Amino acid sequence: MTGYTQDWFKSGIDSREIAYLAFTKAAANEAASRIIGGEDDGFDEDIAKRFPYFRTIHSLAYQGLRKEFPDTRLMTTADMKRFGEWSSMDGTFLCDKWEDLATVYQRLQGGGKTEWDDCIRAYTISRMSCRNLDQVEQSKVKISTKAAQSIGQVDISAYLAFVKKYEAYKNDNGLIDFTDMLVHALTKMRPIEGVKHVVIDEAQDLSPICVALCDRLFQNAETCFWAGDEDQAVYVFSGADARLFIDRYEKSHKIHLRQTHRFGQEVWDKANKVIGQVSHRIPKTIFGKEGMKHHLSVSGTFEPFVGEALILHRHVAGCQSLSVAYRNAGMPFRNERGDDPLGYGKRVENFRTLNDLADGKAVPGDAATEFITEFVPSKMPGTSTWLVSRGSMKKLNAQPIPGSVTIHDLQSSKVLTAEGADAIRRRYYNLFKHSEDFEFYHQVLDNGYKLSGPNIPVITTMHGSKGRQAKKVVVFSEMSKRCWEDEDSEHRLAFVAMTRTEGALQICAQQTVDWAKMNYDYPIKKDSNG
Repeated sequence: MTGYTQDWFKSGIDSREIAYLAFTKAAANEAASRIIGGEDDGFDEDIAKRFPYFRTIHSLAYQGLRKEFPDTRLMTTADMKRFGEWSSMDGTFLCDKWEDLATVYQRLQGGGKTEWDDCIRAYTISRMSCRNLDQVEQSKVKISTKAAQSIGQVDISAYLAFVKKYEAYKNDNGLIDFTDMLVHALTKMRPIEGVKHVVIDEAQDLSPICVALCDRLFQNAETCFWAGDEDQAVYVFSGADARLFIDRYEKSHKIHLRQTHRFGQEVWDKANKVIGQVSHRIPKTIFGKEGMKHHLSVSGTFEPFVGEALILHRHVAGCQSLSVAYRNAGMPFRNERGDDPLGYGKRVENFRTLNDLADGKAVPGDAATEFITEFVPSKMPGTSTWLVSRGSMKKLNAQPIPGSVTIHDLQSSKVLTAEGADAIRRRYYNLFKHSEDFEFYHQVLDNGYKLSGPNIPVITTMHGSKGRQAKKVVVFSEMSKRCWEDEDSEHRLAFVAMTRTEGALQICAQQTVDWAKMNYDYPIKKDSNG
């Protein structure tokens, strides 16, 4: 689709006459960057002015709402906590990065552990399943079929009580959540004038409310491309409905993009056997990248490794078990769905400060101040021995250390006691806050690895891999029985997981969680090297 937008620009069409609605902010950034040429790390103010309609659907809806209600404020985690206190309802109180649909969807899948969490998920999905104002109003008193299928049994009296209190709290405090933005765009925003051409990306994963508001806002456009692949529709649990895309496809002019540049023919041939099991889909033939070779294998066990890779599990609990394996091996990793020690940038930087001080190096005063005030306890845990001199913690909180300092400077100036300085010199990690992470970082470095860089594997769920790629992909076949309540969704999810690779693809059947005793039968035969 980027090629079409580039052709529009070459023909003299103004950038403000073209809209590109993406699933994530990163995709909108990339589309704008490709058009202007070169790389761009951020959707900065200049690009936002030049490409005002290259954004996510939520961002477009928020822009429209802010024009009409400039004092409106987005819900934050702090707001959710205050709501819980005000309403006497307990929950996990998590807010989403509202601009990216993928992040919002994953949060809906993860959910929470209380009745409050079930209610807010049910209300969110119910509203996202709406296509008009009447359905939006109905969602306040009735849980949608899609929400019930996704979450399970939710007590209707609890749901009604939640919605009443939640809406009252938002109204009283001038707050909106990410679904409110979509509702406003659907019911109150005027059609956007002046936009001639529109591309709506990842259309197969749009919920009914997103589809309806796109139809409304761009009803006057000359051209509208709905770009997507229903084979990759993996967010059905959140209210997304691939049938909306399929119905539109069957009634519209079609352009088939058959060439993929991510993987070769070998991966497509294997993945096609998976996706071919879907009962309702658009048959298609894809041509893999010419000359690209792959190593496809099946294994019964998994050994942690370091390198550019995506390691995909069906369940969050599986991701967590993989992070434990990496911790035990002392190998660097990122885990997007649980324990993620290298994701705590501040913690990593303070570990480096600790080690620089231990090595006798000078560190910036503000770095030393942060490390001492946030990671060093005043007293040795469980004892009366002081690590930070009495009164020093209060002074540091009021005034950071100027210039640069060494461990000798900190002891001689009586910021640290002799015991505190010795604990740093000897790297007694167990005395400091977040000691488990500090010990892990040390083990990683001792094993010859780095704490950052491109060669760190990423653990995430199969849903979280959508739109991504890596040189190596490991897919765990372990599943729970509940997954098979919607077989088509499982086949699509397996297809997405398999097609993330640019090189090696390993299917692993190792059991990582006790309750997931089923395996997805990927059609890959074990080779001589597997």
